Order: sequence, then C-alpha cells, then structure tokens
Amino acid sequence: MNQRRNLGLLEAISVSVAILSPTISLSFNTVFTVKAAGVGAPLSFLIGTVSMLIVALCFVAFERRIQGFGSVYSYIRHAFGDRWGYVAGWTLLLFYAGLAAGALGLAGNGVTVLLDDAGVRHPSLWLPVSVATLGLATWLCWRDTKVAVRGMLALEGVSVLIILLLAVRILTHAPLSWAPLHPDAGHGWSGIGYALIFTTLAFGGFEGATAFSQETRNPKRNIPLALIGTVIISAGFYVLVMYAQVMGYGISNMDALVRSDSPLSTLATKFISRRYALGIDVAVACSAFACVLGTLSAAARMLQALSMQNKQGWFAELNAKHGTPSKALTAISLSCLATMLVWGSRAGVMPFAIGAATIGSLALILVYLCVCVAELVESMRSGRLLWMALSTVGVLLLLWPLANNLYPVPSFPDRLWPYIVVGWVLVGAAWSQRIHSKDSELRRTRV
Repeated sequence: MNQRRNLGLLEAISVSVAILSPTISLSFNTVFTVKAAGVGAPLSFLIGTVSMLIVALCFVAFERRIQGFGSVYSYIRHAFGDRWGYVAGWTLLLFYAGLAAGALGLAGNGVTVLLDDAGVRHPSLWLPVSVATLGLATWLCWRDTKVAVRGMLALEGVSVLIILLLAVRILTHAPLSWAPLHPDAGHGWSGIGYALIFTTLAFGGFEGATAFSQETRNPKRNIPLALIGTVIISAGFYVLVMYAQVMGYGISNMDALVRSDSPLSTLATKFISRRYALGIDVAVACSAFACVLGTLSAAARMLQALSMQNKQGWFAELNAKHGTPSKALTAISLSCLATMLVWGSRAGVMPFAIGAATIGSLALILVYLCVCVAELVESMRSGRLLWMALSTVGVLLLLWPLANNLYPVPSFPDRLWPYIVVGWVLVGAAWSQRIHSKDSELRRTRV
C-alpha cells in the first residue's frame, strides 16, 4: 500500500520544528550551555549554527540526488551499502525514541510544575500525566498525520512567540554588551567546545522532515526548504533568546543563571510579571507535547523503513483507513511506556528525562557525523571540491563535541550513556549482518 502524499511545505517544517522543540531546548539547555561556556554561551550557539547548517546542506545534497525512504538510512546505504545504511537508520531510531521518552517526562513534569503553582503538590503525578500524554499523542499520530503535524506547529509557534516577547522585553530594558559573542575569560575555547554538546542537542531533529519524504508533495523541493528553513529560523531564535537571558541576568551573574531551575520563568517574573512566568511554564509543557508528537511520528517512520529492509515487513504495514504506520507506532509507544515505568518511576522525572535525551543526543551526533562522512565520500567520487571542503569542516565540528562528551569521563550515571549507545549500534550491526547474510544465501540458492 502506498502512503498518501498529503503533506506540504508547512507540514514538513512542522515536523522538524516539533522534534527540534526550541522552547524545550532553551528551557533546559540554557543552564548546561552557560555552565560550560559562561558568558560565551551565545557564541557556542553561533558556532553550532555553522555546524548544523553544514549538516543540513549534506542532507539536502542527498535528498536532491536520491530522495528515498528512511532519510539517513537511504543516504548512508547509497554511499556505503545496505549494511551500513541499516545501522545508520537503527542509530537514528534510538535518537527519536530517546527524545520521545525524555519529552514525555518533561510533559509530565510541566503539568506538575503548574499544579505546584496552584498549590497542589504531588511530585509523583508526573508519571500518570506522561502516560496519558503518550496515549493522546499516539492516537493523534495514528489518526491523521496532517492534523498531528499542524498541531505540532501551532503548539510550538505559540510557545516561541511567548518567549520572543520576553526576549524583546529584556533587550529593551537591560544593559547590552558584546561580551557574549566572545569566549568567556574563565572558560575559554574549551568551554565553547564542551557547550557544543548542548547546542547540537538543541538543533537535533531538524532533519525530521526527511522521514516523511514519502508522504510529502514535491519532496525534492519541500524537504530541502524545510531543513534549511528550520535550521536558520531556529538559529536566529536560539542566539537572540540566549543573548537575552545572559543580558537579563547580567554578565557578572552567570552563577545565578546556572543555579536556576527555570531561567526563563525567573526572567519573566523579573521583567514582566509572575502571571507571565506561568505562561512560560504552560509554553514549556505545550512544547514538550509537540515534541512527543514529532518524535513518535518520526520514530514510527524509521522503524517502518527498517522493517521493509528486514523483508519481514510487519512494522511496515499501513493502517488501511488512515495510511499511517500504525504497527510501528504502537511498538514505539509501548517501548516508551515500558521505559517510563521501569526507569522513570525509579530514577525520578528529571534524571530520567535528561538521561534519555542525552542517550538520544549521542546517537544523533554519530548519525550526523556519518552523513557528513558519506557526503565527503560522494563528493570525492564526483570531484566536487566545495562539497569536499564543507563536509570536512562538518566532520571536524561534530568530532569536537563528541570528544568532549567522552573525555574526561563523566560522573555516574552519565558515564553509562555512551556504552548504551555503543551497545545499541552493535546490536543493529549484528542484526544487519544477519539480514544481509540471509539475503546472500537466498541469492546463491536461486542461482
């Protein structure tokens, strides 16, 4: 059964923006970025923008040449063969699933924060709220993809507008400085390099539209526009709001920003009102829900693509009425549910959300690195010197945060996350080898 091409440019952008979730990124990445880079946090986002633009251009180059099913899976397969393509798609699946689980935790936490503001304090309530959020998001993604992705954009659009208004208020009332566009004297360039871990995570998911290429009208035009447009718009938003947050706290007061549980809410209370700060909390919860919609949808499409390569095809089946990969979606949702019940209920909401998102981000850096390497190989084969240079710069910029995340060795339990990612990749490689060995045996038997 062919999937329906009922998504346009707006829906393609909606998917990428929802997975990227700029509101969540600024709400939770700000503290880690400032802790690493100090006053130079906005500079780390500028450098991260360059890195992500190069990665986006590599995605665009592949999409225009071989527009195929499964995005990264198709790109890496084209450059290095079926086995490596499967492993790349398998690794990207971990990012989508990890981010979905983390966003579910943040959605539940957002509701509990709002209840705390209303005087109702039940910290353990996040889990049933997250489970209910998962059920609603799964139903929306199963029922109508177009309605779901437009809902993503609406939720994220309102959230972004609320934060932009706060940023404008800060920049028109706080003293300004060029200091945030230079490395912090106490952290230096090494601090900028470590902060790139979090800026890469902030941009993570911009490629989400590629997972919907089979459902998008005129994909060779709309998918590249969605990718580049998402990165550029998000970059402007990130740099502006990060700069505003640094200026709002004051360049000599970064310790207070690092200690804050919610820098945006604190600044909203300081520069506007407590009621507006509540609006920020609502925006974060809405952004988390939009992220759940986007990541569940993208993870289901990736599992669908991998299932088709597996030749068994059970997860590749589409719902007869709605044309959505309902079985793949159900599998991803049940996996998220099990992860929340087993891990989240014991660790607590924030350790669970941060841990799941970190695992996903490490997988994502590997995937982006593979795409840049693949484009480098393709450009060398065809003698395209400009693309060779761009791909090389992209590889180097992505190795920078990856190295900083591996050494020095993080404290427990953060030191476990790289091993989980490596284990996941090895499982995917072993399964890929099994699949293609069977295919080879069948071909020899037929001959």
